[in-house]
Amino acid sequence: MAGIRFFAAPFRTDQPLVLALLLPVVALLWWQQPVVPLSVADQGGMPLYVALVQRTMFWPWLPGLLGLLVAAWLAPLLASTANNAELFDRRNRMPAVLILLIMGLVKGPLLTPALCGAIPLLFALRRAWAIQGRNNVFGALFGSGMLIGVAALFYMPYAFMVVALWAAVSVMRPFDWRDYAMPLAGTTLTFYFCWGILRLSTQPPMQPMAAILNATHPAFPVGKPMILALVVLIPMLALGVLGYVRSYQKTIMRERNSRLAFLALCWALLAVIGLELVIHGKFPVVLIALPLAVVITYPFIITKREWLAEVALLALLAIGCAVQWG
Repeated sequence: MAGIRFFAAPFRTDQPLVLALLLPVVALLWWQQPVVPLSVADQGGMPLYVALVQRTMFWPWLPGLLGLLVAAWLAPLLASTANNAELFDRRNRMPAVLILLIMGLVKGPLLTPALCGAIPLLFALRRAWAIQGRNNVFGALFGSGMLIGVAALFYMPYAFMVVALWAAVSVMRPFDWRDYAMPLAGTTLTFYFCWGILRLSTQPPMQPMAAILNATHPAFPVGKPMILALVVLIPMLALGVLGYVRSYQKTIMRERNSRLAFLALCWALLAVIGLELVIHGKFPVVLIALPLAVVITYPFIITKREWLAEVALLALLAIGCAVQWG
């Protein structure tokens, strides 16, 4: 088994070239996306997503292609964000492949509001988590708030991520009420600009509550695929939480603050997942894929049995292909 080191091993390093390996993963999982109809209705949606749907409705293959591009962008962006925030003991690219494999466990259109909004959300987190040790952070926090607003204009529940920014500020900075006002002001101003543009262009007004209540999400698989996925993911999650706690205990204060900020993000995303479950009984897979891909990275980078990492990744890839191709 020692010779099986061709899939997970490259992502355990920080070599940028390994990101090229994400392309065959995306192709294997979602090669059918260009012919998958966009089933998420644009009625009552948030303005940026409605505009995206309306601009692509004349080319049925374009939403699928854009979904592939967004997923291919999100994966390395997540790994880069986690590395810059020093969430791991050593830099690696494992979250990039893990988020794709987790998202591959749910079949449906890729170009969803939650996936589109995840890009500005990660950029907002990058800015907010980089304020440690800086004196003037008002601009960074205001910009993070505006990016949260952009994310919410794709997927309204992302507006709640302002709470995650406040939590990051609380552990990274001494108390200053202006640090908490800046993200909220940025998000509010983004919504105000959008409202003004819609009003001046005689477009229908945005309906945030309707966007939440009328949303549709692809369902998680049932039966053998889900059972097999849980058999792989539950031990990885348990080992990931254990690795996260041990790593937290060994780190210095700066790294601890970043990991507390990430923990706050996890709780905020879990709150959004709970809201979606109450309203719809299901939720966008990207909401769980973002934090889960980071947490289960820990066993992959600390294990001395590399063949186990290879087997786990290949198992997730095989399950994802079975779900997507089925």
